[in-house]
Amino acid sequence: MPKAGFNTGTAYSELFNVVDPVVLQPKGEELQGRTMFKLKPLPDPWALTYEWAWKEIMGQASDYTDRATDITTTDVTYHREVCYVAEKAAGFEYSQADLERSHTGGRNIDIITDRATATHDALANWEDALIFNGNGDSQRPIYGLTTDAETAGYQTLDDPSVTLQKVVDPNNKDAFSDAYKIINYFMDAASKITLLPGYHNVKPYLALPPKEYELLTRPLVNQYNPDKTLWNMIQRNGANSDGVFAGIKPVTELEAKYWNNEKGQAGKKNMGIVYLDTPDVAQIVIAMEPRRYGTAIPSADNGLSYKQMYMERSGGLSVKFPAAIVQLTGLNDGSETWAEAKTKAK
Repeated sequence: MPKAGFNTGTAYSELFNVVDPVVLQPKGEELQGRTMFKLKPLPDPWALTYEWAWKEIMGQASDYTDRATDITTTDVTYHREVCYVAEKAAGFEYSQADLERSHTGGRNIDIITDRATATHDALANWEDALIFNGNGDSQRPIYGLTTDAETAGYQTLDDPSVTLQKVVDPNNKDAFSDAYKIINYFMDAASKITLLPGYHNVKPYLALPPKEYELLTRPLVNQYNPDKTLWNMIQRNGANSDGVFAGIKPVTELEAKYWNNEKGQAGKKNMGIVYLDTPDVAQIVIAMEPRRYGTAIPSADNGLSYKQMYMERSGGLSVKFPAAIVQLTGLNDGSETWAEAKTKAK
């Protein structure tokens, strides 16, 4: 006779189960916004705006004669700029039972902590989207890296005569001829910044979507130089062979699906960014880091469920010198022909 309380259909079979103590979760892309620019924390977490000033110097020297009274004078004008701060909140619910289960010994599932982490991540995702795409608010605008260049004041470059897809296509008979067209394109993009007054000796960074990053750093099909990449060829053209760019990094947020609202093939064109990361160019304004806001609020049912809120307040990307940011939109044509050619070549 079975013992009381012993379910032979379920509990007994579980005696022979091996339980993996690790709870798996989907891999996610690392957010890149904070890795590209430095943070500017505000002293007031509830600030509605962030102000900064730049000065305009005017005047020049003039001829002088003895007892002259018409000597020119110089002047300095200070211009004040205002950046807006936006805020978002997110929350999660949990029950008394969830709370007690999370403290049960021998378990590796803490649903309270996991839900809190998911809420925190939701705010981090919002901040990252704010940095790249802005807020789209015409009354209190915050511009992002992918905001229309004319609106934000960024520089642009005419599309290259060839795409990266064509250069690395195994069927391209003029790969090296086309390669130098791309090399000159990126050098021209860097010079958009280095030819600015006072920026002759700087080295900008290059941010590309993962696909374009892979194409630029992939060895070209050449039996004599099997390890030669477009990136190596670009960097060798810098002053004293010291590199044109300070570095290159793959940035998922620059893929078309995260910012491009065009239709059809045009809506699949990715973006590259050439930029300086110094505070005089741009900073990420943070008024309030994502944090728990207030205490848990009991639900209206039996009082055994609660809701906890988290909040973040951010000004996104505060761009002080937009000319030191260059948008590149001609690196791909929105098709996947390069992938087909790569597959056929295998």
